[in-house]
Amino acid sequence: MSSQSSTPMMGVNVLAAGSASQIAEVLLFGHVLDRVKVHQQISMTSTRTAMQQLIARGGVKELYKGIEWNLTQATVKGGLRWGTLTASDKLCSMGLNKKDNPTRYNTAVGVSAGILETTLVTCPMESIKVRQMVHNQSCGKYSIRNDIMKNGVSIIYKGWTPMCIKQALTWCTFLVAYEQVKQTVKRYRGDTPLSTSDKVMIGVGTGSISTLVQAPADAMKTVAQSGGKISDLTKTHGLLRPLFNGMSLKLVRHCTTAVVSLLTLEYFGCMPDSMKL
Repeated sequence: MSSQSSTPMMGVNVLAAGSASQIAEVLLFGHVLDRVKVHQQISMTSTRTAMQQLIARGGVKELYKGIEWNLTQATVKGGLRWGTLTASDKLCSMGLNKKDNPTRYNTAVGVSAGILETTLVTCPMESIKVRQMVHNQSCGKYSIRNDIMKNGVSIIYKGWTPMCIKQALTWCTFLVAYEQVKQTVKRYRGDTPLSTSDKVMIGVGTGSISTLVQAPADAMKTVAQSGGKISDLTKTHGLLRPLFNGMSLKLVRHCTTAVVSLLTLEYFGCMPDSMKL
């Protein structure tokens, strides 16, 4: 097959694999964890209390509030986020050699992918999802059309700055951590091909490190999108708790996402060149 015909097919595979991995993670338990995390970061409660409050408010269905936007985001973002990463990877490879300085190369790829992803997909989708989750049901069913007409289109870009910082940090730390964990596991295995458990270990290690680094930006983004200010929470609860509240849920979800994404992309044969196992 010629390179001209294989390139479009590779693009389709990247979109399909990325979307499939994100949808599977959301349906598995990702949305419930995300729903509890959002409530926990806004109300500054424990995970258990947050879940109890949500169920008391509207039953089990309250845990699935906003899932339609999460699934829409998973379908669009899942494909495009890996698509933007693949495009950024190819673009950066034209001017940089990864072998010369892997950290610098991964940082450049991560920053460019983060800016593109935030502007085109993540910020609009996340804003709508969060606003739907915190919408007061006594005011009627949430409508994005009515929300935009009342408050302006700028609401879907509320929190863009912390989100862009978060996405850039997410990709940078993910790529740098992934490279380090991958090389560590490969050195331990020697010439033995990586097993599925090895790949799961790489995903868990990568997800854990990237979660710890991006946690503060994620907290600021969630509070900003809900209409609050992180400074108000830090005055009441101190500096660290608001920034790292809900870490257990984030670790579980991000590690799961990393594992599912890596295994799915490898299965479809569309892992970015610089990430191939």
